[in-house]
Amino acid sequence: MAFCFYICNLNAALAMLGKFLEFAGMLCNLHIKWLIFAQDWWVRNGLSLLNKGLRGYTSANNFL
Repeated sequence: MAFCFYICNLNAALAMLGKFLEFAGMLCNLHIKWLIFAQDWWVRNGLSLLNKGLRGYTSANNFL
């Protein structure tokens, strides 16, 4: 009886772990999609650091 209880709880724990990992994967995927969207939006609106600030400071013309 106790062995069956242990096996049933183990199956339930594995099922919950599987659901948690599925949810975590979905959140990770959503986060990656959000980062891609946000970077695209920043570049389209000319707000990217590489478009404005950093490239200007590292330009060879600044040293001439």
